[in-house]
Amino acid sequence: MVHSRQPTDAAFGIQGLSDLGRKMKIKSIVHGPQSTDAAFGLQGLFDLGRKWDLKLEFMRIVNFRKLFLLKVIWGVAAFLFSVESNAQFSQIQEGFVPIFNGKDLEGWHISRTNHHGTKGNFFVEDGAIVMKQFPYGQGGIILSDKKYQDFELSLEFKGHPGTNGGIFFRSSESGSGYQVELSGDGQPGTANLIGEMLRVAKGAQATDLGKVWKKGDWNSFRLRVVGQKPKMTLWVNDVLMWEVRAERNDLIADTTSGMIAFQLHWSATLMPVPGGRCCDFSWKPGAAHAYRKIAIKEL
Repeated sequence: MVHSRQPTDAAFGIQGLSDLGRKMKIKSIVHGPQSTDAAFGLQGLFDLGRKWDLKLEFMRIVNFRKLFLLKVIWGVAAFLFSVESNAQFSQIQEGFVPIFNGKDLEGWHISRTNHHGTKGNFFVEDGAIVMKQFPYGQGGIILSDKKYQDFELSLEFKGHPGTNGGIFFRSSESGSGYQVELSGDGQPGTANLIGEMLRVAKGAQATDLGKVWKKGDWNSFRLRVVGQKPKMTLWVNDVLMWEVRAERNDLIADTTSGMIAFQLHWSATLMPVPGGRCCDFSWKPGAAHAYRKIAIKEL
């Protein structure tokens, strides 16, 4: 039970008055009528003490109820957060392991050597990794702490029109690797296989993307990568986009593993322009890319 110091001290003081009134009343009865006036005066003290006792008891009850109500509120909030987190993870396919906890960027880090920038704004909001240019025009990449070789990656993506980024895999710290391009909200180029600071011998285009893309909504991606000369397969919203068998390992020094990364593309202009777009890869101020339900199955 929570009480402030002041009511407690007051309780002892008023209790003293009550006790004093009670003692003096008894004394007046013992010593006869000459003490009658004093008895009436002390009766007032006695009554005052009783009233304060009742008031303090009321305050104790109120404080207890406040504390109980706060505990209920915190309990409900914790329960709702747990339900939301469990709902996210319950939708992850069997055999996949979450590599993003939906709460913070634990297990991820921002590259300090990427040519798109090192000051992009990466944060967690509503269970998703969100990225925005900061300051305007400056981008970057965020990478998984762990490297992966053969795997299936599953996630959901949402982006604003007039933006550009990508899902990197088998990536180096500076962002050299294979890329699934993400152009705004399903704009041309989205879901194509290209390279980032890498000459890819065999790319691919997601020619059927328009049939399945949900504008203004979350879209699911599932990417499978296997082999030293990787066989790469991509599904968007559970529909096959492409399957590519690389003619060679395109990675530098014949590397066969790397990090998962999400790219925040820099702007071709470092100042906002009317309409938010002057040329390719220029973002509107405040535009964002977001990723959630990120999970992987190592093969």
